[in-house]
Amino acid sequence: MPFLAFLFRIARNALIDHYRRSNPVKGQVSIDDVTLPDHNPGPSESAVFSFEREELRLTLEQLREEYRTVLVLRFLSELSPEETAQVMGRSPGAVRVLQHRALAALRSMLDG
Repeated sequence: MPFLAFLFRIARNALIDHYRRSNPVKGQVSIDDVTLPDHNPGPSESAVFSFEREELRLTLEQLREEYRTVLVLRFLSELSPEETAQVMGRSPGAVRVLQHRALAALRSMLDG
């Protein structure tokens, strides 16, 4: 197992344990701690980026936990399907299917 995938697996398990202990509602994991790369935007770009980030955050919170997890690992953390599979304890094929379904659900939520 690559070291990065190993660290993400530990972090994911610690986060799940934390929310299980502190949050009585199962499956609600906040993504507020995930940071997106900053490319030094100007004031207008910053305002648009902030609005889009908030919209994305709210939409991601409405997704099933496994959909949210696969999207965060693949696109925000930039892990490969194989690394994501190791973190989530699934096969790479299952991660690809899950990613496809998560993107379809996200697309329908954003379009609707």
